[in-house]
Amino acid sequence: MTFGRLKISPGFFAVLSVLCLMDGEGIFVRFVLCCAVHELGHAAAVWLMGGRIGKMELTALGGNMTVEYRRASYLAEFAVAAAGGAAGMLFSVICAAMGAYVTAGMSLAVTAFNFLPVCPLDGGRMLNIIFSAMFPERGERLTSVADKVFSAALFTFSLYLYIFTGAALGIALMAAFMLCRTIIKKPTENL
Repeated sequence: MTFGRLKISPGFFAVLSVLCLMDGEGIFVRFVLCCAVHELGHAAAVWLMGGRIGKMELTALGGNMTVEYRRASYLAEFAVAAAGGAAGMLFSVICAAMGAYVTAGMSLAVTAFNFLPVCPLDGGRMLNIIFSAMFPERGERLTSVADKVFSAALFTFSLYLYIFTGAALGIALMAAFMLCRTIIKKPTENL
């Protein structure tokens, strides 16, 4: 479904529906707020770096932005990738200072998840930027390998947690999705 520069995937609606159905504690609105603060951190960094948001996509894993810079640099791209997590951490500190500990914890969880070194998450984007700067010829290939290794490790660990503790089913499902995505995609796709 497309609205101008915004594209919404069916996976986004599927995750949204599951979260709404599972929300017995009334935390869904807080989760959406944490995600919005995260994405606003990226948008603010794009603006500060002199860029422009070309198009936005909401997927099962969250939001993706296509950014257009007048003069792209590794530093600007890295700053934009890191800004969502920085905004999330700042929001977490503010929430904790106000006594909103559940929201603070959720914001930290969103930040930690987004810093996982798997594309298209922020950690994967930052890893790709580092690899591309250090090894221009092989950066994307190295990122592809790292995607597969980290996705497989996260899936294995979360599946272990689910089998032996009954926890982390959501993480196991998300990790399975990321692992399938890394196996199917080409090395240069969506980096």
